[in-house]
Amino acid sequence: MPAKEKAVVESALKNNVEIGGINIMAMSFGPWYDNRRIPKGTPKPNTNPIPEISMATNVENAAKKTISYLTSTYESHSKSFDNTQLGITPMIGNNIYQAYTQYSSNSYDWNIFTLNDQKQVIKYANKNNVGMLSMWSWSRDNPGTGLPAKLSPSNSGIKQNVGEFSKNFDAYYKANDMITNPGNSADPSWLYSFGSSDVQAKMTDKGHTNFSFDADECSIITGFTDRPNRLTEEIIMKKFAKNFNKMFGKDKPNASLTHWDGGEFQNHVYKINNIHKRKGQYIIKTDLLHDDYLDTISASGFVGCTAKGCNEPPNIQQANFFIDPSFLYSGGDG
Repeated sequence: MPAKEKAVVESALKNNVEIGGINIMAMSFGPWYDNRRIPKGTPKPNTNPIPEISMATNVENAAKKTISYLTSTYESHSKSFDNTQLGITPMIGNNIYQAYTQYSSNSYDWNIFTLNDQKQVIKYANKNNVGMLSMWSWSRDNPGTGLPAKLSPSNSGIKQNVGEFSKNFDAYYKANDMITNPGNSADPSWLYSFGSSDVQAKMTDKGHTNFSFDADECSIITGFTDRPNRLTEEIIMKKFAKNFNKMFGKDKPNASLTHWDGGEFQNHVYKINNIHKRKGQYIIKTDLLHDDYLDTISASGFVGCTAKGCNEPPNIQQANFFIDPSFLYSGGDG
């Protein structure tokens, strides 16, 4: 981030101005960073000390450095920065065209942000809980005919379908809409389903059941809506857990757990109070009474009790979780 922009951020923090978001223009990185797509026969700069890397990696590196700077700057003002405050705006297709005569008279900057670069950036944004993705610009989201003598305001300069970049970003925002508007009456109400292996069921001090599993044992969460929209999207558990309270507030969702035990399917219905990560495991806190849970698994021959020191029940080998925020359930009785 340039010095002038840093000064604006630090002045705002110093004067207790609430910053809703900071959007970086992640584009036009220069001739050192992405010469791999220069047309055959076009001279490169005389020296190239930095390895050629993709535009997506350049965008990610810019985001990482911005996050690092903002995190430390916020902390120096006794505040905390969250990645949801970060926006990333790449320039689709051909980026700035410029001759670099200081290297040679025919050296060109051919930074090109492709559809594959976009997929990588969307994956990074999902993984790191980035708040906004945008592009420069909507009017350029049209196919071009190759590298022009100058940038076009009406096409990207690369092979693509009309509106293809917009369509991919739209899918990203639909997935994030599951977080920002999970129960908004003006938007579809989302349902969620995911699976996990090797699930532990442990009793809490209050006699309820918590389910836990290793992070790498959990599937991607599928979000979907009912008729008439029938939308489907995917979201990683890391993002779902981090935004759980933001999504549901005080109105916690109801859920069911289905698994195979004792030669038959077992089903438990309960309210989820929270989902969080600790020591590499995700923990689902529920209001399911542990006595009720033990009753359902006794068919497998396990004899359990809720007294202190009792053996914990065996892990669930394969489990499916279904979360329905709109399902009416009085809770806690299995």
